[in-house]
Amino acid sequence: MIYFKKGTFFILLLLFVFLSCEDSKKEDSDISVLCENIEQENLFNTTDETPTKVTLWGVEYSVERSTEINLSYSQLTGPIPPEIGFLTNLTTLSLEGNSLTGSIPVEIGKLINLKSLLLASNKLSGQIPHQIGLLENLTHLNLALNQFEGSITPSIGCINDLTNLNLSFNKLSGTIPLEIEHLTELNFLNLSQNNLEGEMPYGLHKLIKLVYLNLSQNSLEGSISSIGNLNKLEYLNLSSGGIPSELVKLVNLKQLYLSGVSLSGAIPTEIGDMTNLIILDLSYCGISDPIPPEIGQLINLTTLDLSFNAIQEEIPSEIGNLTNLVSLNLEENDLIGSIPYEIYNLTRLSSLILKENRLNGDIIPEIKNLTNLEFFDLSSNNFTGFIPIQIGELSNLIQLSLQKNFFFGLMPIEIGNLYNLEILDASENQLSGLIPREIGNIGTLKYLSLYSNQFSGSIPIEIFNLTKLKTLYLMDNELSGTIPAQIGNLTNLTRISLHDNQLSGSIPPEIGNLSNLNRLLLNINQFTGSIPSEVGNLTYLILLDLSQNQLNGSIPSEIENLTNLLNLNLSNNQFSGIVPDELCNQGDSSPTLKGNRLCPPYPSCIEDYVGVQDTSGCD
Repeated sequence: MIYFKKGTFFILLLLFVFLSCEDSKKEDSDISVLCENIEQENLFNTTDETPTKVTLWGVEYSVERSTEINLSYSQLTGPIPPEIGFLTNLTTLSLEGNSLTGSIPVEIGKLINLKSLLLASNKLSGQIPHQIGLLENLTHLNLALNQFEGSITPSIGCINDLTNLNLSFNKLSGTIPLEIEHLTELNFLNLSQNNLEGEMPYGLHKLIKLVYLNLSQNSLEGSISSIGNLNKLEYLNLSSGGIPSELVKLVNLKQLYLSGVSLSGAIPTEIGDMTNLIILDLSYCGISDPIPPEIGQLINLTTLDLSFNAIQEEIPSEIGNLTNLVSLNLEENDLIGSIPYEIYNLTRLSSLILKENRLNGDIIPEIKNLTNLEFFDLSSNNFTGFIPIQIGELSNLIQLSLQKNFFFGLMPIEIGNLYNLEILDASENQLSGLIPREIGNIGTLKYLSLYSNQFSGSIPIEIFNLTKLKTLYLMDNELSGTIPAQIGNLTNLTRISLHDNQLSGSIPPEIGNLSNLNRLLLNINQFTGSIPSEVGNLTYLILLDLSQNQLNGSIPSEIENLTNLLNLNLSNNQFSGIVPDELCNQGDSSPTLKGNRLCPPYPSCIEDYVGVQDTSGCD
């Protein structure tokens, strides 16, 4: 250990203070020099005669009297005219929500009285001109949602009065300029969705008036030093770099988004002190340790997202304390155990996403308490037991995803009470019995998937009244019976898969009404009869598989209309006769035709793909 005399220590302390002051003076001197150089470098030609009026976008403006231009959402096109620089008395220039192109003219630097420069949501490009640093009275600068590129000009640090700076959703690159630390009046800073890289600038902690800070969707490294100084922050969004060590000091935070920031395996237990949090997003943070019970202290939370981590152990019962929770997402972790009983008391939940974990146990009847649920996803877990009839009381459900579990027994008929449901997926379980016809009551249904179960009996005719249906997956069951003519009602269908069942009868010609279909898979059934010529109406088809049935007759020439086909499989049926030359016009250059009774000569386009045929009935 090294000891100092009192006098020596005092001298060292004075030296430290002196050097700190000198560094501060140097920084102030540097920014002053930068700003002075901009002014000297960009002295505009004052010999030009100043007009009394300027016409911009078809509107005439008085140079002397014009103080505001607001043409937002006015369908403006083309570049910003350099004549804008004559309107030196402007305090507001708002051109948001147009289709302006080109770069910001350097003449913008003449508008020294501007307080608001709002150019968001255009198609502006090029670099942000360093003349922007001449706008010393500017308080609001919004250039978001454009195509600006290059680095952020250091001259931005000259705009001392700036309170709102939004450069998000551009193509800006390079590092965040150190000069940004001089914008000490900032309360809103958004640099998200760019290509910024390098270290977080050291001086960000000096922006003590910040209420909103968003640096997400960049490639920044390191963490914000002394972030605890930003004690007015209510919104913080980072998606790269490391976790700031003083993060838990930000007790006024209401929204915290750290998706993609490394938390080194654990959620700090001190997070329980951030009791003003309303939204907490820690997805993709590399968390592997269990969820700390202190999470239950965040009683104001409405959104908790811990998805796409590797969180182990059980869901803590303390989550049940979060009675204001509207959205809980624990997708793709390594959670085990059952759903804590306490979660069924979170009556404000509208979204409960627990998919892709190792959770088990039953869905208990208390699920009926969650009457505000709109999105309920338990897929890819180890849940078992019956689907409870109480699920039919969740009348606000839009999505019910139970696939890839071990549910067994009957599908409850109460499922038909879910009149707002758009997605019903119970595939890859062990459900059996009849598909309930009550599903036909769900007129809002767009996606119905019950494949890879043990359903038997016929497809309920009521399902063919679901005119909003886009996807119907019933394959790999034990279904029998026929496809009714009512299938022609499903004109919004894009995908239908009924393969690997015991369906029989003919393919109804009404299938030709499904003009939006891109996948039709009826293979491995017991269909008979011929292919209806109306199949030629399905011009969007990319997959058509009718293999391994008992279809017969000739291949219809109308199949030539299917020019988008990537895969045509008609193998292992009883098709006979001459193969029409029109088959060469459909999209699959190597269709599968083997195992039929097709007669030679074959069109040259399929000679190599016709496979073995039974030609005993050919002339």
